Amino acid sequence: MTLILRPACFLICLFYTLVAVAQPKINSFTPLLGPAGTQVTLTGSGFDTDTSLNIVYFGSVKARILSATQNVLKAIVPFGTTNQTISVATGGLTGYSSTGPLKKIRK
Repeated sequence: MTLILRPACFLICLFYTLVAVAQPKINSFTPLLGPAGTQVTLTGSGFDTDTSLNIVYFGSVKARILSATQNVLKAIVPFGTTNQTISVATGGLTGYSSTGPLKKIRK
């Protein structure tokens, strides 16, 4: 029985190790300029394909996600956002935009 448990433990440990490596990363986003309500495309890696399992923030304000693939998220810039970094959280891990914050158009 010990021989059966060891391979199972190995597979479980390997699974958790592989999951931990998949931290979301934002490589770029477009457009770089827009007011609240603008649809933004985030390109990167490590996103979940289930929209409900990704959380996107523009600064400290949570955004609504329209669609998700492993490499692309589409989200709406929320009202009340500031010129801060964009972040994506999934699977307990968070990635941040490396190209800086979305700039708002003032009306």
